Amino acid sequence: MSFLPKSSIIHAFQLALFDHELPENYLYPKARRAISDKDYMLEALVISGGHALRFEMRDTIAVEYVTEFDRIVPSAGLITCFPCPQERDFEHRFVPHATPPMQPSPGTHQPSPHHAKLAKPLGPSAGVVYMTSVQTETLPESLYASTCRELIDFGRQNGALVHLWRDAKGPCLSMIDMQRYSGQAHAQTYHLTALGGVVLRTQSIFELA
Repeated sequence: MSFLPKSSIIHAFQLALFDHELPENYLYPKARRAISDKDYMLEALVISGGHALRFEMRDTIAVEYVTEFDRIVPSAGLITCFPCPQERDFEHRFVPHATPPMQPSPGTHQPSPHHAKLAKPLGPSAGVVYMTSVQTETLPESLYASTCRELIDFGRQNGALVHLWRDAKGPCLSMIDMQRYSGQAHAQTYHLTALGGVVLRTQSIFELA
C-alpha cells in the first residue's frame, strides 16, 4: 500500500481563478461540454488530473483551472492560486468590464463552436459571484478502488463528463458534473489519482449578482 506524505497530499492539486482566457498550451482537453441559460454560458474541459470551467456572461469571463500542484499557471488575468488542502472555501465577485472583453490574443483558449452557437445578447448586470469548496483526502487502496468504481457509475448514470486515465500506480479518474439553473450554474468535479489514493472534490457555483 502506497501513500504520499501528508505535505504532498495537501499540495497534490492547486486551484487558480482567472478573469481572462487561458492560453491554449495549458489546455489539452480530453473531453468538453457546454451548458447555457438565457443569461450565461458554462463550458467544461476535462484533462488528466485537472479541469477548466469557463463561465461567460456578456462582458464578464471567469475561468476556474484545477491542475496538479507542480504545474505552472499563467499570470495574465490571475486572481488567485492556492493549493487544495483537506478543506477550503473561497469566494470572489467579478465586476463587469466597462467595455466587452477584447478578442483573445493568438494562442489563447477559444470557445468551442457549440459554445459560440449558444451565446445570446444580454442586458447589463451587476457582475458574477463565484463560490467554491474544495476537499482533498487520501484513501486506503481497497477503499480508493471502490470509490473510483462508484464515481464512474455515478458519472455514467448522470451523463457527466468522464475521463479515465492511469498513473504509475493504477487507474485514475477526472470527472465533471454540471447543472443549469436560472441565474446560476453549478459544477461538481472529482479527480482521483491512484498514486497515494488521493481524491479531490470541488463544488463551484457561478451566480449572477
